[in-house]
Amino acid sequence: MTLPSIPEFDANGLWAYRSIRFSKYGNLRQTAINLIKLSSAGLDAAEINDLLKIPVRSFLSALQKHADIRREKIQGRFVYFAAVEQAFNEQKSRRVSMTRITQLPRDTEAILILVETIRNPHLSAEALSVKLRESNCVVTPERIRNLFAYYGLTVKKTPEVPS
Repeated sequence: MTLPSIPEFDANGLWAYRSIRFSKYGNLRQTAINLIKLSSAGLDAAEINDLLKIPVRSFLSALQKHADIRREKIQGRFVYFAAVEQAFNEQKSRRVSMTRITQLPRDTEAILILVETIRNPHLSAEALSVKLRESNCVVTPERIRNLFAYYGLTVKKTPEVPS
């Protein structure tokens, strides 16, 4: 318990003191529900993880049946939206616009991209796309670049060692 004047909640209603996290919405369940309902474009598991700073994947499966939440699969990822029809339509419309712009690879493709990048860090997105086709993974160079940009990753360019 703390004095009401001490916490400085952020725009999402969250506050941290040392390693302890607090929410103006109450418990974890209510916090997740409110974050989803108040989001502009719904939230997927990774986005909720980032906000709450805890793994929520197992918790979210129970949330999918909550009356205030609606879950849909978009580009291979489950996205949680507000259940109220008007809010859902607005959130989903924004999410679809976002995904059209970013066009991210599916989770399985992303894993293959990352593995191949670790194996061949010198490959460009174009060369990586060609290399992945050998494994029956068809992903465009644009989606490969989008994956790295979306997660703030950079491809480490290792200098070639003369033989």
